[in-house]
Amino acid sequence: MPVIVSGGRGAVASSSLPCGGAGLASESTGPAAFNPLIPLRFRGLVQTAPQTVNMLIMSAAPELRHGRERAAIAPVDGSVYGVVLNFRADIDALGDALRQPPYLAPPRAPVLYVKPANTWSADGDDIPLPAGAELVQVAATLALVIGRVACRVDASRALAHVASVRVVNDVTLPHASVYRPAIRERCRDGFCPMGGPVAVTDLAALLARARFRTRINGAVQQDTGAEMMVRAPASLLAAVSDFMTLLPGDLLLLGAPRQSPTARAGDVVTVEVDEVGSLENRIVRSAEQSS
Repeated sequence: MPVIVSGGRGAVASSSLPCGGAGLASESTGPAAFNPLIPLRFRGLVQTAPQTVNMLIMSAAPELRHGRERAAIAPVDGSVYGVVLNFRADIDALGDALRQPPYLAPPRAPVLYVKPANTWSADGDDIPLPAGAELVQVAATLALVIGRVACRVDASRALAHVASVRVVNDVTLPHASVYRPAIRERCRDGFCPMGGPVAVTDLAALLARARFRTRINGAVQQDTGAEMMVRAPASLLAAVSDFMTLLPGDLLLLGAPRQSPTARAGDVVTVEVDEVGSLENRIVRSAEQSS
């Protein structure tokens, strides 16, 4: 039975990561000191006076609330990474285009993008349409929450480095970019609603059978699973850790098809992952569009 959990992140002992031969400090300064939702100028205060965390969250409105009341977001104690072209149908659809300039060949390693702190939002939050946009693409996916340092791990042991999972709605503006992930389109405010972390007893079995569904106004628009992926979750984590150390608290999204469903202002989007949970968010016009 999945269990809701929370986590924290320890301090890096030196500028070298484990792949460079250095270890990690066993001492932890607590998750608040590393939570990107806390503005940099406040983090020293959080370390010395952790009781001020709640006050800071409520008082730092421009940086934390995007000018609106927000539901509680389960803490993210690291970075959030997504991956493109992790569905075989996308590779097949692009066909010979992947062998033409500037690509010349299909990707040999995962192609990543980031979801920075401004994109993070919670179940029930509105997703604002940026000025000039009429549609967004929405897609159910799952985030692997790293619990142990992952550096050049073998796929057979990769899932041992995962502490929990989170349901995510990976939102983006429609775009045609492939090898150069569309940061401008993917990193708008509120474009990464996510649920809280859920611990799973047998993660490998769950990932093998779980369905990722996207509904718009109650109707299923997309239904995917790990069997459709180029790299299954364990293989994806291993491949990413081959060139980039993942630290406790980092999130690695499993990806979504390029041709994900589109939604417009007024639509209610529900994303769900079997045995993990669901999120519901409404698409709304931004303040700029409404003025």
